[in-house]
Amino acid sequence: MLSITLKSYLMVRLRDNFPFTGTFSGCCIYKMAGKHYLRAKSSLTGKRVKKDPVFHKTMENAGLFGAASKIASAVYQQLQKKYKAHALYRQLIGKAL
Repeated sequence: MLSITLKSYLMVRLRDNFPFTGTFSGCCIYKMAGKHYLRAKSSLTGKRVKKDPVFHKTMENAGLFGAASKIASAVYQQLQKKYKAHALYRQLIGKAL
C-alpha cells in the first residue's frame, strides 16, 4: 500500500501520461490543462459547505452566480456563432452580477 503524507499547501506536478486519477491514501490526483497534479485531499465536503453556517456567504454568492449564469446564457444563445466565445460568456456573467 502506498502511503504519502502531504502538507496542505503542497501541490506536485506529476510526470506526463500518469495512468491514474482519483483519491487514495489522503491524496488526490487530478488532470488539469493536460497535466497531472497531486495534492492533499480536502477535508471539506459538499454537505458541509451547503449546511454549515460558516459557509452561508459562499452559498449566497453561489446562488447569485447561478442566476447571473442563466441571464448570460439567454443572451449568449441569441448571438450568431461568429460572435460566440467563452471569454464573452464570462463577461456577460460579470455584467449580470
